[in-house]
Amino acid sequence: MRKFPTVGVSPLAKGTTAVAALEARGFEVFWTDFTDLTPAELEGLDVLIVDIATPVLPESVWAWINGGGGLVCVGQPSAAIAAGLSARTGRTWTPGLSELVSLSAPGGDTIPAYDLLAGVDQIKASSAHWAAIADVEGSVELVVLRSSAAAPSVVLSHVESGRIALIADAGLVADFALADHSARELWINTVGSVARFGASSDELEAESDIVQHPSWLELKAAVEAFRPLQAKDGSLVEGTDKRKPRTLITRIVAALGDLAPLFPADEAYLAQLRADLATWSTDGFGVPDFLDSLVAFRPDLSRVDRVEHLVLFPMYTQNGNPNRNLEAVLLRVVWPDFVAELEKTYTNPQFVPVEFLDFTAGYDTASAVMFPETVAVREVPKFTWGAIFCDREAARFRRVTEASVELLGVELPDDIRDMVADQQRCEQAFVLWDMVHDRTHSHGDLPFDPFMIKQRQPFWMYGLEELRCD
Repeated sequence: MRKFPTVGVSPLAKGTTAVAALEARGFEVFWTDFTDLTPAELEGLDVLIVDIATPVLPESVWAWINGGGGLVCVGQPSAAIAAGLSARTGRTWTPGLSELVSLSAPGGDTIPAYDLLAGVDQIKASSAHWAAIADVEGSVELVVLRSSAAAPSVVLSHVESGRIALIADAGLVADFALADHSARELWINTVGSVARFGASSDELEAESDIVQHPSWLELKAAVEAFRPLQAKDGSLVEGTDKRKPRTLITRIVAALGDLAPLFPADEAYLAQLRADLATWSTDGFGVPDFLDSLVAFRPDLSRVDRVEHLVLFPMYTQNGNPNRNLEAVLLRVVWPDFVAELEKTYTNPQFVPVEFLDFTAGYDTASAVMFPETVAVREVPKFTWGAIFCDREAARFRRVTEASVELLGVELPDDIRDMVADQQRCEQAFVLWDMVHDRTHSHGDLPFDPFMIKQRQPFWMYGLEELRCD
């Protein structure tokens, strides 16, 4: 069970969208006025959130931050807090957005940008807009967002062992602003990134709220009702009254329209998908052709940790359902920073490591892959991606390893035993292994296509190829 940060916030923030967004993601909120926090109470917190109504922070709070606590300042800090920030960071923090000065200091660890930008597309709130991220090598500071006046709107910095985030533009966390998905994700990522225990985005993987979204539940229900009406090739079973499937497709298209704003990376795909579904229905539900929406789906272009995708196609599943039924899947990209760094030189541009959030019945199998080759199309396009579910691979590895250890009575080394007990660690190991393994298929004396689904060689030859790659 992952630990989620415990957050101390001002009672004035009670009932706000900002706090509700944190609680929905799994953060535990504790209300405090900061002036009388005991050392024991501070030790129970991972991050403090202060706003312009907080005039000063006690020395005990500064000591807690120095020791690893996280501080988030929302709005222009008071003169006293700004002076405290300046004294403790060696940089000048002055009230007034246009006068904010942030000097990068050498040494220390950089704050990884992917933690903050996961799930963020474009900020539309207030006067802020995206600018180039200033991630200076060797600095201890990261300017995440600038206002239209080019002054920093969101800044992160270190203070000894702790972290501080300044959200200078309070409008970014106003109720109206956080109705925007990207602004909400930036807010959650910012708070999580400064938390005392070093919460990064991949450690904050609470169940996506999309899984319980009414439109997703409606979509799943309609897909499950549609699937029994399909023949092996994806068309309707002969003699089926078309009124029911047309009603179901109407429901699916409407649900996709409701969900589309939550998936900015899939905007073009989801628009084309709705058009393909409507055309299929109008044409009488023959053998489905989803070529246009398949070409528009490009998860390989958004390999950013925790980016979520909604996928719906008439497809079959590897090691599972052989029929081209409609299947709907919610998935999340798993792209840890060490893999992103490796991929810069050890390139495998088609590889997309993912994990399940939810799925329809066809993926309730042992299948751990999603390949474009499985989708019903009129002609074979150029394939640009292949998705592998590292969470299912990791769970299978752990299950088989634990059963083998019990059966054989062997004793694992401590580091291996710790790894087998850690699902997240195993997932990341499989991301790395899959990236290297799949690339190896395309290189060497006898290169094979990296995706097993297209293989036509004898089994023994493929077995030799697998041994070569491993």
